[in-house]
Amino acid sequence: MSQSNLEQISDESAEYYAILNIPREASDEDVRRAYRNLAQVYHPDKHTDPEQKIRAEDAFNRLQEAYEVLSDPHRRQVYDVYGKEGLAAGFELGTKLDSVDDLKAKWEEFKRKQEAERAELLSNHRGVYMCRLDLSNPRASLAGERPLFRAATVTNSIDMQVGESDVVYLQGVAALRANAGAGSLIFGYRRVLSQHDTLDANAVLGARPSATLTSTRQLTPYTTASLTTSYTVGQGTGMQVSTTRHLPYNMQATLGWVVGPPAASGISFNITKRGTKYLASGKLELGAVTSVSAKLVYHVSPSVHLRAIARAGHTGIDLELGAGRKWGRNTVGYIGSVVGLQGVAVKGRLVRGGQTFEVPITLSNQYSDYKALAAAYMLPPLAYIAVSRYVVRPLVRWQRQRRERHLQQQHADAIRESLQKAFSERSLIEPVARRKARAEAAKRPTAGLVVLDAVYGKVEEYLAEGGPQQRAADAAAAAAAAAAAAAPAAAASSTAEGPDLAAVLTAAVAAAAPAAAASTSGGVSAAAAAADASVDRGTSHGEASASGRDAGGDGGGAGGAADAAAPLPPPWLSVTAALQYQVVDSKLTLHPGVPKKNQMGFADPSPGSTETRLLYVSYLYGNKVYQVTVDDTDGLQLPGAGEVISEQAKMRGLLHLGAAAHGVTELLQPVSSGGDVTPRPG
Repeated sequence: MSQSNLEQISDESAEYYAILNIPREASDEDVRRAYRNLAQVYHPDKHTDPEQKIRAEDAFNRLQEAYEVLSDPHRRQVYDVYGKEGLAAGFELGTKLDSVDDLKAKWEEFKRKQEAERAELLSNHRGVYMCRLDLSNPRASLAGERPLFRAATVTNSIDMQVGESDVVYLQGVAALRANAGAGSLIFGYRRVLSQHDTLDANAVLGARPSATLTSTRQLTPYTTASLTTSYTVGQGTGMQVSTTRHLPYNMQATLGWVVGPPAASGISFNITKRGTKYLASGKLELGAVTSVSAKLVYHVSPSVHLRAIARAGHTGIDLELGAGRKWGRNTVGYIGSVVGLQGVAVKGRLVRGGQTFEVPITLSNQYSDYKALAAAYMLPPLAYIAVSRYVVRPLVRWQRQRRERHLQQQHADAIRESLQKAFSERSLIEPVARRKARAEAAKRPTAGLVVLDAVYGKVEEYLAEGGPQQRAADAAAAAAAAAAAAAPAAAASSTAEGPDLAAVLTAAVAAAAPAAAASTSGGVSAAAAAADASVDRGTSHGEASASGRDAGGDGGGAGGAADAAAPLPPPWLSVTAALQYQVVDSKLTLHPGVPKKNQMGFADPSPGSTETRLLYVSYLYGNKVYQVTVDDTDGLQLPGAGEVISEQAKMRGLLHLGAAAHGVTELLQPVSSGGDVTPRPG
């Protein structure tokens, strides 16, 4: 079973627990108690309004479904293991899950997937593309006095499996250096003779044709040996013997001996050690090619590594320092600087899906050129920062946003329906949530838990540039100042009693309404949302906000064309009333491991998004305002979580939003006894 299927089952098996807001280990009594508490609000008989009764029926059916499963020990066990699909399929624990026909269908599906994976392995394509540039004298190169491109090499190979133990491969090489080109084609065949033996044969067609035969045998569980014989036109017969041995402490050593032809004879020794975060290797060659080299790769994190390579031989000495980063599963980028007797250069490399692109750039032919040295060691980190910040990150972000917008457009109707369902559920509990908020506010200053503002989804967009809190605070201050200026006598009398709280509250809600307008897709205007939120008329800001900001409306009543042209809902929704309803005795508990999108009054505002959904909550406890942000499956216990908000403007804005959401103007009035003093509006 794939990881995505496992995650889907895990998500489904937590939905019913989220509906009742209970942990997975909840007892039968906890299930009954949670069901009874929610049924007091969502049962259709509790509502007389016809529209509310219809909403209650839909919500109660969802609640009843969760209770019927979790109250039945057997069905609950099946649900915990297999999710809702297991219940629908009639799975049972401890017995045979599938019929013969089902087992045959699953076996055929498994074979089809296996054949598809095997087909992908039948052709393994790899390529290396290298282009060497010379920028030691850019003016001369641009004027045509010296070549800008010093060398280019292209290597492509493809492996094709033609049987259980047979592989045919084809490789092509083309090179250009100093205005002279060369190329060759390699045809090869590889066969696994047994568990310990492999035979490889290839023929090279090019300027100097050759044929090679290699036999490899595993001598012991830790030792492998190979023998290679070759014949090259113009050079004669050659032979090479090599052996590889696995050593203790994660080490491996390879010894090779080229017997002939004489022009290529020599001996080589290579040793490698692999650690938890590093890979170190060294190589010594003696004979036709004499050199010594050392390499160290250190992984700073799973996606970032540092690399250092030192080489010395008859062609010179050089040192390479660089860093690489992994982007995604199949893409690795690398950039480094090379300083040696042949000059100073920088090297860039990109590896993606078996294809390697490399561009070495020569900055100077003198290793003592301090300007080139400075550029070689400064350009790689600067280039990495620039490419990562201004190319890779924006491109990845653009692709993610494009994919998410496409998913939102594709499932816009389903998203609106889900958000509308969440609004309908919250509209049923808002009267109870308002009563609870008023009762909690009366417990100040020693206690009292009031949820002022709560948002679920991509909360960064909601809180951008100060969010509705800052707009509400600014508008409330402006309204209070305007009222004082327009009526000096009223302003003087309000010194003790405060300004007109209803007017200030309406202004604060109107300032926060641009967020509602931005997310409205069904004709609920910001002005209407603000006007309907007036406390004097007894309508909560949460309901007006939910109807436009969260649910996105029903399409504005203009038919299917209007629905299609409606803007997409925002990637977040307000859950202030849904959380306030769950407050009991000045405490709020959300259990860990349960996705919050499945709770009553919640919904997933951005299905298909790879970003983790967050829950932002600002709340008043006593006379202090707190804020906290948690992940989708993290637990939350209030009070006791979050940080105190000390900024007066933000505190005022949140108090106005909370007062508007619950219709509790007492939140705007100062409390004189003990502790901090709640700031007065304006």
